Formats: sequence, structure tokens, C-alpha cells
Amino acid sequence: MGQTYLTEPYASYLTNANIKKQWAEGYRITEVSSGNRLWWVVMHKETASKQQTYNMTQRFPTGWVTTKSAEEYRVTALASANG
Repeated sequence: MGQTYLTEPYASYLTNANIKKQWAEGYRITEVSSGNRLWWVVMHKETASKQQTYNMTQRFPTGWVTTKSAEEYRVTALASANG
């Protein structure tokens, strides 16, 4: 089973380029978490997900979730941090 993870400090947003690089290699986000003043994203290769999207904001993105739901995306992971 192929697995990888990304970490970045709370003060920054998860780097879009890093996530897109992993997507291009066939990885998909399976878990998002925070701790020790870091964001953690776990990614696996063997998932049912064929296409993903993500959003990093300071407030819950209600409108974005509604739009993506209409495009048939489903929420699979959420995380928050107060760093």
C-alpha cells in the first residue's frame, strides 16, 4: 500500500504545488489533521477517489462546500487549528 504525508506549519497554508505533485503521482488525500503547530495531510495510492479538491481558509467555507457538493464532490476530511 502506497502512503505518504505532507506537513507544514500552522502559519502557512498547505502548499498547492506539493499536493498537486502527490496527486500527479496517484496519491489521494485520506486524512487531514493538526498538532504540534503543524498541518498533517496523509495520502494513499489505493483509494476509490479519482478526483479531489481542497480548500484552506481562515473561516469555514460554506459557499465553497455547497458549490463543490453540486459538482458531486463529497467532504471526506476536515481539520481546524487555532495556532
